[in-house]
Amino acid sequence: MNPYNNLITFAWSRAASLIYSGERDGLGYRDTVQDMLGILHSIPEEVCKRLELMITGQTSTGGAMPVVKQFAHHPGKEKLPQEKEYRSDDCMWLFNTIPAYVRKRET
Repeated sequence: MNPYNNLITFAWSRAASLIYSGERDGLGYRDTVQDMLGILHSIPEEVCKRLELMITGQTSTGGAMPVVKQFAHHPGKEKLPQEKEYRSDDCMWLFNTIPAYVRKRET
């Protein structure tokens, strides 16, 4: 059951949630990068595409956009989030996910 749950979580990126109830129109940065770790071994090509998208959500200040809107995202042209919108651990998940992705691609 776990691989199936990981796949569904990756596909929906927690967008179908009672917590957000339609407020979040996009991929939550931290959740999306975390979800990649659970499904990396099953669909590495899809993870690669999403990882490339999420990396473009990093800001020049080293933080990350709280939400990356897949269909309306314009890398390098996005307005920086207000300081109160940053989460301290958003882009830290890349330090786990990128090495895991590279290891998977090498095998």
